[in-house]
Amino acid sequence: MDIFDNIIDFVRRHAFVVVVVALLIFAPSLLAGVVSVLFYVIMGAIVLAVILVLAGRWWLARKQREIYDRMFDGNRTAGGPGYGGRDDASRREGDVRVYKTQASPRKKVNGQVGDYVDFEDVKESERKEE
Repeated sequence: MDIFDNIIDFVRRHAFVVVVVALLIFAPSLLAGVVSVLFYVIMGAIVLAVILVLAGRWWLARKQREIYDRMFDGNRTAGGPGYGGRDDASRREGDVRVYKTQASPRKKVNGQVGDYVDFEDVKESERKEE
């Protein structure tokens, strides 16, 4: 009686192993099909992971190249103002350029709404004194 209890406990603890051994003994062709499906699924996941890693590296390299070209204009010297590029080299040290901005920005709501006016909050006690 004790042997059967041990066998039942083993089957409960290791159900997957028992099923694989039973398939190996009673249906080897079915087990070969299951193994081949698992093999293809695992290999497909590995190939997909490799493709995603390579595509990610390519995308990052492309973005890095775009940022580099934008910042340095493809040269070793910086191209934009403030980076020590051609614009900065043509000016003397101490020269200041002031660019005129738009006199009054267009209204964001519509033309019939008035301008914003700051106001001070007056307390009731101060109002009565006036």
